[in-house]
Amino acid sequence: MGDPEPHPEMTSFGALVPEPPFVSDAPQVVTMTYLLESSQELLLVCLFLPGCNFERIEEVGAYKMDFDKKEWCEVFDIGDQAFLLGTQSFAASCSAVEHGLKRGCVCFAFDFFGDTNDFHIFDLLETTRELTGPGQDVPLPAREPFWMVPV
Repeated sequence: MGDPEPHPEMTSFGALVPEPPFVSDAPQVVTMTYLLESSQELLLVCLFLPGCNFERIEEVGAYKMDFDKKEWCEVFDIGDQAFLLGTQSFAASCSAVEHGLKRGCVCFAFDFFGDTNDFHIFDLLETTRELTGPGQDVPLPAREPFWMVPV
């Protein structure tokens, strides 16, 4: 007898969302989570914000699902990939080199207050961050920042 035909199988388990990697004097730490697939791996990107005022992103973490341990394991090197995050939990990954982006970065395009067109670039390996945006010739607010993803 041959191998049985592959078939989809649904399994669920409780994997805790990672804790913020810092101690805050804010009464609450908000965690924004983005689930995505990259290179056939399931990843979770977390943006950690102290307090509920959304004035600053304190830390960014990327986590790969370890299906054997059933837990999220932090990763710092995502290779040539760039992760693009946006509004309403939008998340995608793409080849950074192929699309002219800096490799190993999380790019976050969302303006909490609607008064800029800026976006954040977090380098996971070098643990640096940059706030940038379009040239000054784009009127404010032209529209919410967004990503165009190649297919």
